[in-house]
Amino acid sequence: MTILCNKVSKKNLDARKKSNIQKTDEFTHENIEIYEMLLNNLWKNKKREYFSYKVSIYLIVIYVILNIISFILKGQLFSNKAICILYNLYWMILLILLINTYNFIIDKKEWKFLQTKSSITFTDKYVLENNEKIKLVVYSNEDESWQFLSGRQLNTEDARVVALEEIIIKYPLYEVMYILPKGYVASKAKNKWIITKEQNV
Repeated sequence: MTILCNKVSKKNLDARKKSNIQKTDEFTHENIEIYEMLLNNLWKNKKREYFSYKVSIYLIVIYVILNIISFILKGQLFSNKAICILYNLYWMILLILLINTYNFIIDKKEWKFLQTKSSITFTDKYVLENNEKIKLVVYSNEDESWQFLSGRQLNTEDARVVALEEIIIKYPLYEVMYILPKGYVASKAKNKWIITKEQNV
């Protein structure tokens, strides 16, 4: 298993800079390119759905407040034609967001990882305690464990152990990592995920 330490983290971070992936027993360079494309497409779609989910919550609250105000004013709030047009436009936008939100909610109910929700998962204090973005995901070939890391240089005392479900609840976008092949690393480079072979020691 890849251990959380300075040396291993450096190797994983350096691995993402390599553009050529050597052929392995299970995956060729072409296979990894397909996985990369799929992962980035899933990531993009999940981000859009998550944004819709968050925004729709606020819009629903505003929608309820507007209707309460309208009830208190006995419908006078919508007696103005311009307000009625804006209200209908608001409702259409909310409906579109709710459609995207539906897909996000359905996905949340389906557990896609091969491991159980309580499986031991490694992370670091920056992700767990400082809420930093995850920039490095490792699916270990040796023991099939997962690592969700900040990408920083780490010491052993920076390591944290949690249940896999805890990471996905805290960072729901990272559910798409279930497609990552065993023994590979997904590293974030700007707005793109790059998949490379795991560097074991």
